[in-house]
Amino acid sequence: MRQVTLAAHRARNVPRRPPPSRWRRWLRRGLLAAGLLAATGVGGHAAIERGAVEKAGALADLAGSRLAALCGLVVNNVYAEGRRMTSEAALVGALEDVMGRPILAVDLEEVRERLQRLPWVRTVTVRRQFPDAILARLEEHSPLALWRKDDGLSLVDGKGSVIQVQDLRPFVQLPLLTGEDAPQNARALFAMLAVEPALAERVTAATRVGGRRWNVWLDGRIEVRLPAEGVSQAWQRLAEVEREKALLARTIEAVDLRTPDWLVLRKAPQPVLAGGGGRA
Repeated sequence: MRQVTLAAHRARNVPRRPPPSRWRRWLRRGLLAAGLLAATGVGGHAAIERGAVEKAGALADLAGSRLAALCGLVVNNVYAEGRRMTSEAALVGALEDVMGRPILAVDLEEVRERLQRLPWVRTVTVRRQFPDAILARLEEHSPLALWRKDDGLSLVDGKGSVIQVQDLRPFVQLPLLTGEDAPQNARALFAMLAVEPALAERVTAATRVGGRRWNVWLDGRIEVRLPAEGVSQAWQRLAEVEREKALLARTIEAVDLRTPDWLVLRKAPQPVLAGGGGRA
């Protein structure tokens, strides 16, 4: 797992400190509010009379931010954990304005939403790490396959979500999916195929048929028609026949596994030679 800090723009270990208890947070906030109200000559009674409980909280936040700045509690480091695909430049662009701000003035939810908008970020949590750091923990998308639809190709993850990246060239080796509900069902398909790894590593594409079953392509040339029910048993049967007879090395273009206990093969058409074969 890589970690980025804006202070150095390189990986480093993050010191772990236990977060303050809820009681301590409320106590600190209450003391700050009381201090501010006393300093400005505004009593708690007046605040309640005005129905200004929310204002008191806002004043406490403001007082806390100012006190934090006076005490040197400003953000000197911003750490990000869990980065694999997100570029360091993207993180710096999303987080650089946090640096140097009073740590209590940082809107953690706003920072989280900003990070959530990055293409590779699936989920993110953000917290303060006193005295001077903000820590973001990222969970990124894991690319599973390419998905072909009417408007082009998309990259999808194992949960069926589209990853909003533009450059797909680094992922051309991934299997190609087609079918409206293919992304949502692909993870279960690939998990099933993996029980026969020698065959699974030859899968280059998969098409979802009628929302019920799959056709998969091996080596980009052999179509394997899987059944809607008993798909795992059918796949294992094909693997067993392949181990015994090297079936897929023959000149075939399709294997139909939809009938239990049967393999229906379709041979590839023979090439037609140009010109006549006879003599004048």
